[in-house]
Amino acid sequence: MAPPTKRKAHSKVVLSKRWSTGNFQATTTQQQPDSSTSEEEVYSGPEPIKFTKKKVLSDIGDLFTLCTQEGSRKYLSTMIYMLLRHLEYSWRETDEILDTIGSMKCETAHKWADLFLNGEFEEFIGENRGGQRTQSFFDVYPELELEARAFVVEECC
Repeated sequence: MAPPTKRKAHSKVVLSKRWSTGNFQATTTQQQPDSSTSEEEVYSGPEPIKFTKKKVLSDIGDLFTLCTQEGSRKYLSTMIYMLLRHLEYSWRETDEILDTIGSMKCETAHKWADLFLNGEFEEFIGENRGGQRTQSFFDVYPELELEARAFVVEECC
């Protein structure tokens, strides 16, 4: 395999410098070189967040619970599933993360993402909780319902 070109190697170095935390702290201290404060006082913010820690997953689960109380669990689960798959997480890793935060399973989220991405938006936003499939007896004969209720009231009183 051929070595990377100079352009690719240079781009990789620049990107690694751009997203490193050391570079961020160096730029914050360089902004005020005339100040009489020490380096710790210039950047006294909290530690950077490490999203890979297990504790963050429980916090994400708490946030997910809060969002489901305000919105729809289906929408949030589908969004998180699509985001994780976009970031090239494997199916098993995605399912484990969704299970850890209390979301729907990966298979269900994939079904909803498939509906959303294939343009069946009305079916995606629908509740799909069944509903009335056939007419009930009293829908066909409403007068019998009234007579039955009247009979029950007369006999019970």
